[in-house]
Amino acid sequence: MSDFEFYMYVAIAIVVCILVFLVLRVFFCWYWKINRRVKLMEEQNALLREIIDQLRSSNRI
Repeated sequence: MSDFEFYMYVAIAIVVCILVFLVLRVFFCWYWKINRRVKLMEEQNALLREIIDQLRSSNRI
């Protein structure tokens, strides 16, 4: 086996590992609903900011 073949096998193995990682990441994010949780937390933060703004405008804080 020449050096070129060895480096090609290493490069292919790295690419395959990266692709497997990305596919598994998407699967696990879907399975545990991580993306949905992040979206809900962002909505919650936006609503809390609105409440704070309303309280500040009415001089309650």
